[in-house]
Amino acid sequence: MQVLTTCQNCGKEFLVIKKELNRGNGRFCSRKCSAAFGNMIRNKVWKKNLLSSQGKTLEISDDFGHYISGLVDGEGSFIISFASKENQSYRTQVRFTFKLELTKADDEILKLIQNALLCGRIHYVKRKEDNAQDACRFIVQSLAELNEVVIPFFDKFKLKSSKLLDYEIFKECLALYLNSDSADIARMIYQKRTSMNNGGNKSRKKLDIGEGMSQVNVVVQGKPHIYSGHYVSGLVDGEGCFSVIISRDSNYKAGIRVKLHFTVTLAAINLKLLTTLKNYFGCGNIYYNKAEKAYVYSVQSFKDNINRIIPFFDRYPLRAKKRKDFAIYKEIANLIRVKRHLTEEGIAKIFALRAQMEERGINAY
Repeated sequence: MQVLTTCQNCGKEFLVIKKELNRGNGRFCSRKCSAAFGNMIRNKVWKKNLLSSQGKTLEISDDFGHYISGLVDGEGSFIISFASKENQSYRTQVRFTFKLELTKADDEILKLIQNALLCGRIHYVKRKEDNAQDACRFIVQSLAELNEVVIPFFDKFKLKSSKLLDYEIFKECLALYLNSDSADIARMIYQKRTSMNNGGNKSRKKLDIGEGMSQVNVVVQGKPHIYSGHYVSGLVDGEGCFSVIISRDSNYKAGIRVKLHFTVTLAAINLKLLTTLKNYFGCGNIYYNKAEKAYVYSVQSFKDNINRIIPFFDRYPLRAKKRKDFAIYKEIANLIRVKRHLTEEGIAKIFALRAQMEERGINAY
């Protein structure tokens, strides 16, 4: 049985099955009206949230801002997703998410970022896999917070990895979503999203990025280093590793060789950024890890570690849990510097210290 009802968007009268009306459906005469009404409601909520967020004043130092940018280049993501419920209009299916995920042990740095940006929420994730660490996520999904806080932040503190491309597409799609009244907006955004890392496009070209880091040279012990060392410390907190390799070697008095190994691992698309990193540290090499399908910037020379890497992170401190690994790494380097690694007592001390590291390295024997 059909009954006459009125469209909640345009006011036009139309026929609808009574059973559907009783279920709460049949409120709109067309999908276009459904999308337009959803857009109107969304804009009202967005403007209300925007008014409540306009009184906030962000007080982020340039140092911390560059650190966050580096950390996001390592562990952040910009996601555009679509709801799967059939009864939702195309308009309300689109969801924008900025996410920064670390281990649960690093929740303090995420809380600092949340307090600095005055937005988002902290979410804990329990891992079911064996040997997998529980995770902590800083998530921003509010349209007002994304548009008024996240976008201006990354416009000021530029990303330098392939995530710059994801961010630019994310920013473009968000602006399109907020300003367009088209009923096909979800389809338009879906087409643009395919170029993102989270959009399923596996054939993205390499980006020629990294030159933006050469604006200013920071000098540490007379050597040029990367523009904004705080960006580098953020990137290393996300994708870096301090490890110690121990192997048997009859050329050493204790019969054991100890080697320091600093690495930064990034996806193959970010080779340009790793090359920039290598050039500014002025040491190390880059190799391709076929198993991980990634490039690795590696520094194993003791001289380079003691004269370049360690002084750099003394000046630009790490803020997440890798600061503990770095402190132990530095202590082991000092033991090697005074030749303690040539004694059985010194080797035992190094073994004990390395056991406390998250990234212990390997026993190569």
